[in-house]
This record gives sequence, C-alpha cells and structure tokens, in this order.
Amino acid sequence: MGYEVYKSGKDGFRVIEVTYKNGTRSKRTVKKEAWAGLGFNQDMSRQQAKEHASQLNSESLFKREMNKKIVNIGDRLAKRNLIESVFLPEPLVQAFEDHLLELGYDPSDKLKGKIYSRWNTVQKLISDLSISPEKYAKNSIQIYRWMQKNEYSPDTAKKLIRVLNLWGEFVLDREEKVYASVKPPHGELKQDIRDTYMDSDSYQGESDPLTPEMLKKIKKDLTVEGNYEWLFISIWFGLRPSEVDSLVNSKNFEVKYDHENEVDVLWVYQSKLGNIDREKRWKLIPILFSEQETALQFIEGKNFKRPLLKTLQKHTSGYITLYGGRKGFQDLMCTVKNRTIYEVSQWLGHQSINMTLARYKNRKRVTLDKKVG
Repeated sequence: MGYEVYKSGKDGFRVIEVTYKNGTRSKRTVKKEAWAGLGFNQDMSRQQAKEHASQLNSESLFKREMNKKIVNIGDRLAKRNLIESVFLPEPLVQAFEDHLLELGYDPSDKLKGKIYSRWNTVQKLISDLSISPEKYAKNSIQIYRWMQKNEYSPDTAKKLIRVLNLWGEFVLDREEKVYASVKPPHGELKQDIRDTYMDSDSYQGESDPLTPEMLKKIKKDLTVEGNYEWLFISIWFGLRPSEVDSLVNSKNFEVKYDHENEVDVLWVYQSKLGNIDREKRWKLIPILFSEQETALQFIEGKNFKRPLLKTLQKHTSGYITLYGGRKGFQDLMCTVKNRTIYEVSQWLGHQSINMTLARYKNRKRVTLDKKVG
C-alpha cells in the first residue's frame, strides 16, 4: 500500500491510495476529510505533498495499516456528509430547531429541553437509514429495527418517533404536502424492541420500592439541601420524577378543597399525557395523612431538589432509582394505610387497576390476608 500525488487544477493536488491484492493494483482517491489524519493539508505545494507521500510510503507496515483506517474513516465521513446534505440540509435543520422554540421547547427547561437530545438521535436515524419524510410511514419497520439494533427501550422509541414525526410534518408542510405519521411499534415489533433492550448492558431492571423507613435511615446521608424533601414528596404522593421536578412551577399544581369528601386535594398536571385535552391531564390526590401535609409544605415552599441517582444508590441496597418512591406507593397506601387498590390506581393516574397491579405491586413482598383462617 502506498500514496501518490497528482496534479489537480492549476496549483492544487489530489492524493491517491494505491493497494495491491492478489497481484492486482488498484487506486482510490483519498477524501479531503482524511487528509489531516495522514498529515496532508491544502496549504501544501504539490512538491511538498509528493515529499510527504514518499515519507508515508517508507513508514512501517503497522503505521501504513493505521493510515488505511484513516482513509476508510474519511470515506465514511464524506458519505455521511453527502447523506446529511440531502436528507438533513443545514438551513432546514436550523429552521426546524427555530420551529421547536416557537412551539415552546425551551432548551434550558429540564423537561421540554430533552427534545433536543432526542432530535440529535433522530438525525442519526435519518442519516443511517437515508429515508425522506414521504417514505417514513412505509418504512416504519425499518425504523423500528434501527431502534431495536441500538437497544432503545419501547418508551424511548415512542419518544423518538414523536420527534421524527414533528420533523417529517415540518418538512412536508413547507412543501405543501400531507405527511403520513409513523405509528409507535406494537405487538411483536414492540416486544422485539423490549426484549433486545432488556438483554442489553444498559438495562438493570425496574426500580425496587423506596419506603418511608428506608428514607428515614439515609436522611443524614443526603447532605444536598432539598434531596430528602424531593424523595419524601415522591414517596407520599407517588409521583414520577419528572412530575416532582415540575412542581417547582406553580402552574403545574393546585390545592383545592373537596366539599363532598371534606378534604384538601392536590391537583398535579401530567405533561406526559400530551395526546389528550389539557383539562384532562390533571390527576387528583387527596391529602389524607400528616406525612402528605408535610410533603405539601415542601412543595409550596419549593424546598426540594432532585438527587443524583448515584447518590441515592450509594446509600441504599438493592436497585433503587428515582422511581423508587412511586414504585412503593401502592403498597404504602394499600398495605400500610389501608386504602383500596381502586383509589390508589386513580391517584397514580392509571387508566385501569390492571396497570397498577402489573407495574406497581411489590412482587418481593408476600401477600397474605390475615383475616383468613
């Protein structure tokens, strides 16, 4: 393997890689994206480039093999740049990101700002598959398989598809064309994605419950102000991590008195339910216990801050994530506080009792009706 330099234009040059296989000599142009890795640059004279090529040709076999890899990388970069110029033209990408801002997706917002990292992933999907928006729906299986190959969870896949559809609709709307949305995977395709994700190194399983007793034991270890209060809120109201975070904004919760039941009720806005009418996105949690009154004080005083996952796991046993408080809510309310599964399902914001039992029942705890026998 070696390199040759030829004239290109009046004063320019091009670099050719020469290889031999089974006695046959072959050539290919070295893309400019690989020049820097090989030591070439556009400011060289043609003579300087030839001298540098001679130096490369005299180097060791190992170094020549490394240079070959650089040329291959340059080819891939050139190909990706060409693909992106066709399927992700820079002016259109910038216009779409401006469109996201107009839709209210503030990059500095912890919740809404997540769409930009998903958009980066979607751009990689588009570049890898080289599919135009008109063909997204027809190639949905190919899109699902890409997500399976990259070991995304079904929930993440659903979020990525939502961003892909925003992009597709934006592009075709500018061309005055109708966009056909990609539907989230379901059935066997969804299960394939889930199975691959669960077999991946990144999957560690669902969170174990975080109980009030466990939180009490680690309180002294939570030295960052607001961490204990954040976990306390999640335990006693059964909220998702994103829902606890959202309570910093007073627009995302209300406390109303229920005259029929003679109890204060915490109304929590569920931003996750973006596919239903806004007035139906609220879930109602009655404030029945003194611990919930304390949690409400933390909320109203904005005295809470999400802890780092590694901090929580450092001081707890088992596998507990920031979903731990929500995971333990059903057993806390039903077993300890003697509320019904129907009530708790409503407070969790579930559409059915079956969902509550399937996802939030602690399978590591023995179920025994002490009244029997």
